[in-house]
Amino acid sequence: MRYIQAVRRVLFASALAACGSPAPPPRPAPLTPGLTLARAEVLLAARTSGDIAAIRAHAWQQWQDLTRGPSPAWNTWVRSDIVFSAAPLAATSEIAFRSPRPITQAGVPLVTDPLLYEVLLDPDAARFVRDRGLGRRASFAALGAHVPELPVAAAALKLVWVVIHRRGLTAVPVWDDAPARLAADGNPPSTWPRVVAVDPTRTAIPAGETADLARQGHVVRARVVPLAAFAHHRLETDAEVRTARAVVGPGVERGDEAALVAVHLTTREIPDWTWATWWWHDRADAGPFADGRPAALAGWAASYRMDATLSPDTPCMNPWLEARFPGGVGSSCGSCHQRAAFGAHEFLPVPASTTPADDPYFTGKVTTDFMWSIALEAKP
Repeated sequence: MRYIQAVRRVLFASALAACGSPAPPPRPAPLTPGLTLARAEVLLAARTSGDIAAIRAHAWQQWQDLTRGPSPAWNTWVRSDIVFSAAPLAATSEIAFRSPRPITQAGVPLVTDPLLYEVLLDPDAARFVRDRGLGRRASFAALGAHVPELPVAAAALKLVWVVIHRRGLTAVPVWDDAPARLAADGNPPSTWPRVVAVDPTRTAIPAGETADLARQGHVVRARVVPLAAFAHHRLETDAEVRTARAVVGPGVERGDEAALVAVHLTTREIPDWTWATWWWHDRADAGPFADGRPAALAGWAASYRMDATLSPDTPCMNPWLEARFPGGVGSSCGSCHQRAAFGAHEFLPVPASTTPADDPYFTGKVTTDFMWSIALEAKP
């Protein structure tokens, strides 16, 4: 991989215009046009010196960029199912929820909780995929062992949501950095010891209020929190309700809410990409994953903890995404994504380490520049 020196800002509107795509639908525009991007040499120096504070400061700045304004900046990005189709490259207010992809290790399926996923590409990445024909597997044969490297301004997001029913209280697991099972057995959210009770009817809850909830055949006492503590999206269209029901079950109704519990961001600022990940917590300002959090964060944006890395060799995981993997609590998102390749059927384990370019894992595969969406969503 080449070290890229040129860095430019992400400009959503101009990128979409360059595609000849329709303007995004009328959703509130973010106050910032994109993400703060650092020079590659600055990030690489922080990685080499182990400057964790600088790495975290960069990720927190990007969280501010994503969340400031009346609407999250990702509402102007393009859903991956649109990118890998023939539809015009345009943002949409409608969410097409999907379930976690089935994952096996040594042929054994892993436990999957009923979570709602969404993958978004920024306009630079979306346009690059279209322009280079990366949305079609048939074009891969002419690429050799690798797809072209994406542009420096490229970015991708994975969002994880849970359904909050419009009636009553809904239990949402909380990761307290205390696995209930051995790491080798995986720790999906259904195994986490603690939950909160989310109330969709009140914007403020008295301190210390609790409620009894039924969970896996037991009654548990849970702290009550308002839906307003999360970024959330009301399920208002037939398509949203239908795709949510396909994952969660028939109990989903129009008017229920999807609450955002995890965000995973990757940017092509350096050849190994940058990795930042956030997850919801009712005490988000406590512990090491709150280090360096900007005081300016307010509202729901202040309710998320963060981890970040610039290297596959450094542990960095989101409990909603990787904790369910065997060994996932010590894994690295960069380690997982460096194994992104067309033709990959199993990619586990993903310990915090670099997979050498000549590793047998890559034999007969086309690597996709750390982008699992290219490897998995490209059409025949």
